[in-house]
Amino acid sequence: MKFSKENRAFDRALKERVSSYFEEHNLNRYGDMRAYVKTLIFAILWLGPFILHFFYGFPLLVSIGLGIISGLAMAGINMGTMHDAMHGSYSKKKWVNNLLGYGILELLSGGDGQNWKEQHNIGHHTFTNVVGHDDDIGTPLFRFAKACGHKNAHKYQHIYAKFSYPLMTLLWITTKDWSQIKRYLENGRVKKRDKAKRYVRLAISKTLYYTVWIVLPLIFWESAWSVLGFFLAMHLVCGNTLANIFQMAHVLPETDIYEEGDQISSFAEHQLRTTANFATDNKLMTWYCGGLNHQVEHHLFSNYCHVHYPAISKIVRSSAKKFGLPYHENATFRSAKEKHFFYLEELGQVA
Repeated sequence: MKFSKENRAFDRALKERVSSYFEEHNLNRYGDMRAYVKTLIFAILWLGPFILHFFYGFPLLVSIGLGIISGLAMAGINMGTMHDAMHGSYSKKKWVNNLLGYGILELLSGGDGQNWKEQHNIGHHTFTNVVGHDDDIGTPLFRFAKACGHKNAHKYQHIYAKFSYPLMTLLWITTKDWSQIKRYLENGRVKKRDKAKRYVRLAISKTLYYTVWIVLPLIFWESAWSVLGFFLAMHLVCGNTLANIFQMAHVLPETDIYEEGDQISSFAEHQLRTTANFATDNKLMTWYCGGLNHQVEHHLFSNYCHVHYPAISKIVRSSAKKFGLPYHENATFRSAKEKHFFYLEELGQVA
């Protein structure tokens, strides 16, 4: 699928306005002290409880409480640091982006960096909400678009979504990466000559992850229940946070869904039509979720660090209005979440 070569006036005008803004204010697109301080805070809140527990050990309920803290921080550092680093926008130094991106995702979170880039950077960001190309709306467990096939179980998806969303990162560390490589080999995203290398690399990274987070704690902590309590609490909280943040940006009644063969507009217009913001006036929300409540700006300028999104959003909003294009946003996270689950219920019906 290709984007239209026509009607790119908006794309050019928006890019020029944002470039001018950065030149006038002597800014670059990378992160600054705001991003660095956030990374340090979340690293302490994420790894601090784990290290504390590792050396001292605590009862199950305390372990679960510490796991919840680590889970919230794990989500925060993945959204605000890993995510930018994997887009190459955290630092102008490639090695810093690779260290933080792959390090946080693979060694500390249990995911596969190459799979993540293929699914997220290439599939999701290039063909947002295009059925068959964007894996984020291509899961058989849910019907995220009318173009997707309907199953009887989908009638209850608005109910079981609330219980399955927290499993997001647990799937990362168990089955998802393996099935993704298999699927990418079948559709050509992964070349067959790289098959063995990818599987070996994945096996090594998973082994290191399980060793750090499960095997070593089981050796040094007194209680296996405390180890599992901490680990599951961390992942369930992190998974639920990440799933809700990302789903509120694309699976809503106002965001467009496309099928293969549909006429795709210019890149920038396509992002406006398929993406929505939420709670952009909430500074705490913007800080915590790494600017991903400014999802429109992220999709238009994914190579810019998230600390710049609030300023960029003013330019995008006024430019969209000037060109008569939509700019989707919900005032609060709660309103976006209510819309999302209402839409899941609607899509769950036969249509």
